[in-house]
Amino acid sequence: MRLAISGSLQMTFKETSSETSKLNKKHNMGTKIICLEEFVVEVKITKGLYKDAKSIAEMAYSAGPELYDYMYDVNGKNALGFLTYEYTKGTGVTGHKNLTLAVVEDEVIGTGSFYNMAEFVRIGLQTVVNIFRYYGIKSGLQVMSRMKHGPSVMRQPGLKEMYVANLGVREDYRSKGVGTKLIEWQKEIAISKGYKLMSLDVATHNRQAQKLYERLGFQVRVKDKVFSGKYREPISSNEMTMRL
Repeated sequence: MRLAISGSLQMTFKETSSETSKLNKKHNMGTKIICLEEFVVEVKITKGLYKDAKSIAEMAYSAGPELYDYMYDVNGKNALGFLTYEYTKGTGVTGHKNLTLAVVEDEVIGTGSFYNMAEFVRIGLQTVVNIFRYYGIKSGLQVMSRMKHGPSVMRQPGLKEMYVANLGVREDYRSKGVGTKLIEWQKEIAISKGYKLMSLDVATHNRQAQKLYERLGFQVRVKDKVFSGKYREPISSNEMTMRL
C-alpha cells in the first residue's frame, strides 16, 4: 500500500493560526491531496505546535536513535525527553518552528529537518541554548562534549545545499510514501531557492532507507563514515547527495 499524488503538484494553503500561517508562507508549506489505495486523504506539509509532542519527538528520534542516545542520554535524562522539550519550546533543530511535519486530520504522521549551512548555524545555536536549559550547566557541558562527534557521521551542508535530517514516519504510515513526499516537497523548495544540491546521511545498516533515497535520485558519495565517539555499538553512515 503506497501513497501517490492525485493530480499535479498544485497545492492549496490552509489558514490556521496567524503564527502557523506566517511560517507556512515563509517556507512554502501547504497541502497535497494523497490517494491511499481506495480513499483520498489530505496530507498537509506544515510547521507548528501539535499536541502529541512525544509522538513527534519519537519520529524525529527514529532517524538516528544510536546517535541521539549517545549525545543526549546523560545523568538520568534521555534523548526523547530532550527532543520532546525542544519541540514544545519551539526553537532549535527539532523545535516546532523549524521541524517540517506531514499532517493528516490534525495528526502528525511524519517529520523532517531541512536546512542549509546558514540555517543550521542559526537553529544549531538555539539547540545549544535548549541543551543548557534542559540539562543544566554540568550535564549540558557533557552533552556538548558528545555532540562534537556528530560531524564524523553527518555532513555539514553548504550555503546552496539542502541537508535532510530527522526524517521519520509514524509506524502505521510507514512504507506508504510519506517520507518520499516530504523529500519531493523540499526538493521543489530547494530548486526554487537556487540550491544546487540535496544531501543526507543514512545509517549503513539501514539498507531499506538507502534504497528509497537511491530511487529518489540520491547517490552514495562517501561510504562507511565511522563515528568518532565511543558508543556501545558501532555507528557508521553513508553520505548521499543529489544534484538539483
